[in-house]
Amino acid sequence: MAAVVALGLPHVAWLVGAMTIYIAGMGFVLPQTMAGALTPFPDRAGTASSVMGFVQQSSAAIAAATIGLYLGQSAWPVAGTVATMGCLALLIWTLTRRVRAAER
Repeated sequence: MAAVVALGLPHVAWLVGAMTIYIAGMGFVLPQTMAGALTPFPDRAGTASSVMGFVQQSSAAIAAATIGLYLGQSAWPVAGTVATMGCLALLIWTLTRRVRAAER
């Protein structure tokens, strides 16, 4: 999406297409991440699931409010937020590799 905005591709279909690819990837990854996050807590799966949902919804609400403040004539606030959250997820995954490897 950031590449679409940076290249200045004028049609909205480019933005929708880029976001569709991103969301399709999330559809493949999110169920496995939720299962992986709940695996260490089989006796408290309901609580862990609700905390995970709360964190997801809260971060989405904060991101949407932030995008709304900066949204104007450009799609950069949306593209920047999507790119930032993706990079943040990659960073968290990288930093927690040792912890996840120790659990096996």
